[in-house]
Amino acid sequence: MIHYLTLWNSPFQSIKTKQKDVEMRLYDERRSKIKVGDFIVFENETTKEKIAVKVIKTNRFKSFKELYEFYPKTRIGYLENEIAHPDDMGQYYSAEKREKYDAFAIEMELIENRKVIVFDVDDTILKDDKTISNYSLNILKSLQDLGHFVVMNTARSQFYNSRYFEMIHPDFEILNGGSLIVDKNLDIVYSNPINFGNIQNFIKDILQVTDIFSFQCKDDLFTNNKDYKNQNAIYLDFKNNEFNQDVYKVVASFKDSKDAFELAKKYNITYVPYLSGKFGRFSNKTDNKYNGNLVLSKHLGISLDDFIVFGDDHGDIEMIQKCGHGVLMKNSNPELHKLVKNISEFTNNDDGVARELGSIFKIN
Repeated sequence: MIHYLTLWNSPFQSIKTKQKDVEMRLYDERRSKIKVGDFIVFENETTKEKIAVKVIKTNRFKSFKELYEFYPKTRIGYLENEIAHPDDMGQYYSAEKREKYDAFAIEMELIENRKVIVFDVDDTILKDDKTISNYSLNILKSLQDLGHFVVMNTARSQFYNSRYFEMIHPDFEILNGGSLIVDKNLDIVYSNPINFGNIQNFIKDILQVTDIFSFQCKDDLFTNNKDYKNQNAIYLDFKNNEFNQDVYKVVASFKDSKDAFELAKKYNITYVPYLSGKFGRFSNKTDNKYNGNLVLSKHLGISLDDFIVFGDDHGDIEMIQKCGHGVLMKNSNPELHKLVKNISEFTNNDDGVARELGSIFKIN
């Protein structure tokens, strides 16, 4: 269970710097619910900064006098050259409350080993009806409160993912299959648009083999298909207009996939067919979900060993394999199960990601 408490700036800093590892409270109705193994998120009343601790032991005393006699003064927040006196608690609690309630000591351990929790969107965090349950949202929010990073890693564009971004409020989004990373303020952390060499030549070549394609840029989707209205698509006559924006993903339909692979070979990029082969995606050879995790790992200074990753499809396998704890959803293709160690017993419709995280972090 997670408890939320506020602290004045001085004791907050003492806990943050590990000078203090025992928090003193009254054993009232609220604090009596705190048990060993629970977590506490402290918010600094002045700066609004948050830190998280794990409760490792609790002690109940008849008075703060007994508590002060039991613990060394440095453990409860005093410096060696300071005088510790139980009457100091009068600045926090009235005499009446100190008379009414016992004193409560919470021994705690600062959470420093921050994890990076990464999940695919479709068929992983999303249910089949494209919703996310309140249970899943609450688990993710709780883990953020405990200081861990929440990351969405998807082949979706920023616009196409915006609805879920607003619901989850992740710390980072890895978008377009690893070619673009933005933080919670939508500021760019990493950008690797497709290197066509000369994009006008690519446009000329793709127009010779298909008349249905789209260019995914950071904010807009441009298409030569007048009938396509999804994703706020912008129609553009590529044949008669020069195009000079950065492109992170090209999606196209081909009657013969050989044309697509030959085009990819000519421009030294990658083509991946999907949707039963009706469509496919062009991207840089270096861009994939795993590489997105690798870039983020370096940005945060957190090893991939501290990444917990969830996915359900072929494009998720490498990032699941190359992390500290990777989980493949139960609803994934059974052919993929032999490629990874951990298969969830839950599907996306069972809130599988949240249930697995609740078990790993011992929260509910």
